Amino acid sequence: MRSLADDHQHPVTYFCGGSRHLAKIIELFDTVFVLDVDRETLLRRLARRPEHEFGGKQAERDFLAGRYRTRADRIRDRRLPEGRS
Repeated sequence: MRSLADDHQHPVTYFCGGSRHLAKIIELFDTVFVLDVDRETLLRRLARRPEHEFGGKQAERDFLAGRYRTRADRIRDRRLPEGRS
């Protein structure tokens, strides 16, 4: 991730997806947009996944529903590091 973020050959690079280790990598980015989904949509989308994809098994859906309920992975009141704008 760091080598991709440090590559300045392109003026803009987008990274999309979720990350449970966000706290370790968030400082690599100039801007972070957090998209949210309502619980019903999340569960409906997970239910359509095949079993070989993460979230396709009931135990995985239960795990993700718990993470959603507690908002354990959500960014809260993040501030940019000193000197960044």
